[in-house]
Amino acid sequence: MKDIKKLIASYLEFLDAHFDIESLDKYIYRVVTPFLDRRNDNIVVYVIMGDDGRITLTDDSYTLDDLETSGVSITKKREIELRKILLSYGISRNGNELFVTADHRSFAQKKHNFIQAILSINDMHLLSNEKVQSFFLDDIQSFFDEKGIIYSENISLAGKSNIVHKFDFLIPKQVTEYRKEALIKAINTPKIENTKAVLFSFEDIAKTGRTDKGFVILNDKKRVSEKIYDALESYQITPIHWSAIDSDYKKLGLAA
Repeated sequence: MKDIKKLIASYLEFLDAHFDIESLDKYIYRVVTPFLDRRNDNIVVYVIMGDDGRITLTDDSYTLDDLETSGVSITKKREIELRKILLSYGISRNGNELFVTADHRSFAQKKHNFIQAILSINDMHLLSNEKVQSFFLDDIQSFFDEKGIIYSENISLAGKSNIVHKFDFLIPKQVTEYRKEALIKAINTPKIENTKAVLFSFEDIAKTGRTDKGFVILNDKKRVSEKIYDALESYQITPIHWSAIDSDYKKLGLAA
């Protein structure tokens, strides 16, 4: 028991010694904490002392601004995830600014919760594969909405084998130059293993005669293997690169 208490005491001593406080004016302090964000930079919190004894902690919008500038936009699904995090730690939000109000008695707990919330938000780009895929679909949907593209989402179709396949998006034939439905699968982590399953879905649907226009949107943040491109080409599936989506989406053959 004594060893545990010593460990806890040493941890608290470390925290106490590694908070760097700078006075910006009579009421505002810049606090550099020993906790690191995803860039391995120290998390900075601003403390505003009120005449009435109320204390406000704010990140001056840095946390969400940093996510957005690094390409992690706050789409609908991410907004839901963000609200869950803020609610669980009792943190408020005004635009991109995160803040919480405390008094002298609750300051330590509120400060701890505030830092934990920032750490959790920083981890939003390191979520489970299922959530990351969901966010990727959300990004694509937001792009389609922005461009005014007509589509249906989360479509289930039976193939020649009577197996039902799910496609992330379907663009109706009335709005394409091909005059055929365009089926789209999104692959957030392009690997030859998951590409094989995608190819089977397209091939099985093509055998029904419903459409032969298949597209795959690849999240090419990391290098995509040439084997994947060869496989897509052999099945006449058109790759669309997320990194070049502003121009690559024209491959869908959308009528002007």
